[in-house]
Amino acid sequence: MPPRLGFRKSRNGCLKCKERRVKCDEQLPCSACVRHGIECSLVASRAPSEMRGDQSLVSSSESPQSRFEGDPFSVFDSSAARLHGQEPDVQWRIDLELMHHLTSVTWNTLPKGPGRQEIWQVALPRLALEQGNEFVLHQLLAVAAYHMAFLHPDDHVRHAVRASQHQDSAIQGLRTAVANINETNCHAIFATASILTISAFASHSMGMAQDLGPPTLDSLIEVFSLVRGVHRILNSWENVIFKGPLGQLLDLGIHDDSESPLLSTILRELEEFAASNSPHFGAHSLITCIKYANSKGYDSELRVVNMWAIYFSHEFFNSLYTREVPTMEALNYYVRILEAVESNHWYLTGWSSGIRGDIETNK
Repeated sequence: MPPRLGFRKSRNGCLKCKERRVKCDEQLPCSACVRHGIECSLVASRAPSEMRGDQSLVSSSESPQSRFEGDPFSVFDSSAARLHGQEPDVQWRIDLELMHHLTSVTWNTLPKGPGRQEIWQVALPRLALEQGNEFVLHQLLAVAAYHMAFLHPDDHVRHAVRASQHQDSAIQGLRTAVANINETNCHAIFATASILTISAFASHSMGMAQDLGPPTLDSLIEVFSLVRGVHRILNSWENVIFKGPLGQLLDLGIHDDSESPLLSTILRELEEFAASNSPHFGAHSLITCIKYANSKGYDSELRVVNMWAIYFSHEFFNSLYTREVPTMEALNYYVRILEAVESNHWYLTGWSSGIRGDIETNK
């Protein structure tokens, strides 16, 4: 007998639905598994390329360099796992859990400094709830979900999928806002950009939990492109942002005579290295970045990890693709700094070993 009109047989449904002899909607994950709070076999069985969603449409003649330089947010284009069909009350409860986690736990893992607790716990959530700032809210919930995926490996899939959905929504809204940036919305754009790099690092770190391996040098290039692109967008609005509700995120404090011993050691080694290499190969830009970070009082090593990309030249950025020997040598100094902060920052897990392995492979 043929199936009833309006009813489509589920031939590719998840295992749990088949066991319960109920129709599966074949979403990723299926609505029934989300409703019951269990892992859906459809998520676990999808290939990595499918798990990451639709690839952005890039011309075959377009180089990776031009793609990243043209759209800094393309690092997230392949990370979205959409949850169509999930019931609204389920989404609402999950998102409430994420906001609570953000303001009670995750905030304390974010970059520290004077007044930043107030910003992470109060100012940013308040800004996210203003009309038109939905992309800020999605970005905050994405970071919280990435963090929960890291903290709860047994429930990794559920949190990872939710993180990628919120991240996708945040990027869509951010692209629209950036196209019309002004004195009013630049604060919301800056708020999102302030934690966007954390999401970029975290999204690649999660690959290890999915048996996709650690982040690679290409992953780092994507993050560098994001940092450089966001800086280009916001640079002209810095004075306006500084006077706004998030100005303390730009105020890096006063020198407190507590230079990082590691940065000081690497600085001396870099100065010797730079004396025998062309300036565009990155050593000089890393020296400048380290000196600036060492002159500030908080998270100087983390600041180098997050900021070096805005210091080096376009030529050096391009040389990362071709794996030129002096470029890889300069990058090794950066990886040493990355390794030093990795253990204290969950979203950097696996990065130093992954990049170092990539550098060794390309020797």
